[in-house]
Amino acid sequence: MPRVTPTGRRLAGTYSRSRWSHRFAAKSARDLYSLLPGILRKLEPHRAFLRKLVREKGTLELFCGVIADGNWDESFGPELLGRFAALGLDDMGRTSEARGAKLSAL
Repeated sequence: MPRVTPTGRRLAGTYSRSRWSHRFAAKSARDLYSLLPGILRKLEPHRAFLRKLVREKGTLELFCGVIADGNWDESFGPELLGRFAALGLDDMGRTSEARGAKLSAL
């Protein structure tokens, strides 16, 4: 991946590794099912970039940590999971060697 400044100007050389992370506002969410469509709406405009990242052997992970006082579970239907798959997040908790994408804790 080429190096660039925050304004987009290209720099010489490449990084052997790089990372980026983002924390989605989730404090008011009572369950993941109500939170995930909003996350998808923010990620879907960047679908081409995310798919390219995975295609070029990059890794992509959406981690959803849940702190619960008791038993907890949720189910996600094929439409919601399909939207994640369209972004390149389709391996449900396993890192795929071939695809480099991971959807954790879902």
